[in-house]
Amino acid sequence: MIPRQMITSELTVPLPDTGLVDRVATADPSFRLPVSSDQPQTASCRAASLNLDPFNLAAEELAMTDCCQGVEVRRTWAETELVRTFGGHQFPGTPDGMFEDWCGTLTCVQVVRVPLVLGMNSECMQRSLAQTVLVKIVKSQTWLRATECAPHEFIIFCWLPFSVPLVVVEYSDSLMDRVRQLDPRFSLRLRVPARPGSLFPALFASNRDGKLKHCLSCSDLATFGGSADDTDDVDFEWDITWDWASEVQEQPYSQVDEVNMEREHVQELSHGVQGIDPGECDLGYHVWLGSALVSRSCLRDVLRV
Repeated sequence: MIPRQMITSELTVPLPDTGLVDRVATADPSFRLPVSSDQPQTASCRAASLNLDPFNLAAEELAMTDCCQGVEVRRTWAETELVRTFGGHQFPGTPDGMFEDWCGTLTCVQVVRVPLVLGMNSECMQRSLAQTVLVKIVKSQTWLRATECAPHEFIIFCWLPFSVPLVVVEYSDSLMDRVRQLDPRFSLRLRVPARPGSLFPALFASNRDGKLKHCLSCSDLATFGGSADDTDDVDFEWDITWDWASEVQEQPYSQVDEVNMEREHVQELSHGVQGIDPGECDLGYHVWLGSALVSRSCLRDVLRV
């Protein structure tokens, strides 16, 4: 009887058509990234994210591919591997991914879809983009304080639903200049997808106005002073050829020397106490001998010599 063979196959779940990353939302509209969206994600990849929304998964996948362009990646970490908890509570600001190159440089990526709508003017776009970036940075700093890793760069990757005016991009650049003065680890990337509908659902950011209860500023950011390895302490030079045995033998001070010094001091005092009645020493007086003030106990010892 021929045994039945077990045939296993990996479960694949198709994602919505994400398209290619179109261009950077800057003055260079010809920039394109060779990112393919024809490969479906597996169920295991879906479990690596805390937000299983298909639009969010597509945004995170394309963002990580963009950040890894031109980098020889040695190892990557998923969002679920980077979660930090304390007392049963999860720290906010967990990166959506982290990767390490062959030089040991760590890079964290935080992906966010900026809530912009076509009816906004430039001022509203600036405010919405700035608040989105600041919220992500504040949360990311909380996570950085709770983790043991020290990333070289922390990328805030912003997906925009459409191309924004140049004044909005310049405003975000000036904001990041102020942020980097406080914490140089953070950087900003703005991208526009080729098919915005693949990352942004139809009613995305339609009720966003009522959610902004508190506006953040650069004063809410923590100042990063560098890691413990970057201190300015003086580096001591250790001599591994130190002859400790000879160093101990060459010590000039010993108990014998201390006794000899006391005897010499007593002999010097004996020359200045001639004619002093020993009974006067019991009165508790102090006697000036030359330039030294001698107590009664010391005088008694000198007179007995």
